[in-house]
This record gives sequence, structure tokens and C-alpha cells, in this order.
Amino acid sequence: MSIRGWVAGKLRTHYAIEFEGEHGLRITRKRQPAALVYCAEPDAADLFTAGDLDAALREMPGLQFIVLIRRDAYNEAYERAEELGICLAGFGDLKSALDYDVNIAQHLSSEQAYLLSRLRRNRYVASVRRRGRSAYEISRKATLSPLTIVATEDYELTSDSIYELLDENDDIDPHAIVSTSPACSGFAGEALDTGKRTGIRVLSLNQLLDALGDRWT
Repeated sequence: MSIRGWVAGKLRTHYAIEFEGEHGLRITRKRQPAALVYCAEPDAADLFTAGDLDAALREMPGLQFIVLIRRDAYNEAYERAEELGICLAGFGDLKSALDYDVNIAQHLSSEQAYLLSRLRRNRYVASVRRRGRSAYEISRKATLSPLTIVATEDYELTSDSIYELLDENDDIDPHAIVSTSPACSGFAGEALDTGKRTGIRVLSLNQLLDALGDRWT
């Protein structure tokens, strides 16, 4: 069975579904507009690229959501998806988007929505844009320079987990790794020491919010 067939089979109990092209689904919902979904082929070794996203859009103009199953994507693909107004996410997010979003292209995971809400309410933040799967660029007001962060839901960070996050985001050059978990109240010494060695701040979300008015140079 193709991955498109698998996705369609999982959703058919709730929606009317038609195939479009080689990878697409048109999903008819009862109280909301029809949704156009592109099913990327699974590939654990080959990450989804910005070029793959552009090819999907050529194949299926007007697509709103690209679902990734057993596949991740490069940061550039997530950044490109935001530029084009397309949601790039997994099957769980697709189900949530179909259930709750009028326009599934605008879907945000609960973690994204929480982080963006907290950032955008900060008086020093002018705008926030996505730079990767969990990376964001924060433009600040006045003469304050932009900051790039990598967010994680983990409330306990180790030296190894920090290096893994930096390796996953080596094209981003972040200023900080930020735990968005409400349970995070601080970090072990090894995590803070690793931050110092790499020149990266390791912060809780509240610590980041408190530091957004500072000059980070």
C-alpha cells in the first residue's frame, strides 16, 4: 500500500476523500472547506528538501498541507513552507488540522502555538518567523538585533542533547537553545558548561523572555 493509500484509509471513517495526481488527497469536510493534502513518500535516510516542496507544489497547485510519515525534513523545507503558507508536519498534526482548522495550511501544533503566543506578547518582539523544524528568528524592536533560537520541549538538557540539537541545526547558527517546557526550572551544570563552551545560551522560556530586551553581544 502506498503512503497516500494508508493516509486515506486512516481518514475515510470521518471524511470523503478523492485522490489527486500521484500523491495528493482532496478531503471533503462537513462544516469546513475541502482540504488539499500532499503525502510525501516515506524515506528515513533522505530528508525532505525545499526543492521537494517546490516539486510537490508544481504537482499539486494549491496544496495546503504536506504530511510527513517516517520522514523528517531539512530546516530549509520548514522555512520554505512558512514562506509559501503551507503546513509541513506529521500525521497527528494533519488530523488536528482537519478537525479544528478552517484553513489547514495555517495549522500550528500546540507547542508552536504556545511558544509563538508567549514571544509575540513580549514588548521587545517585533515579529517571529520559522527558520526550521524547531528554530525561530525573533526580530526585536528599536536597535536590538535579531535572535535565532532552537526550541525543545525537553525540560532536562544534557551535554549530549545540546550537541545533538546543535548538529541538527548547524545551518542556523542559533544564539540560544530554549526549553519551552513549563516544568523547566533550571539546568544541570553540564548543560550550562556545554553552552559556555559552544557560545550558546541555554535558557528556559521565561529566561529567554526576560532577556529579550538585552543586547546579546
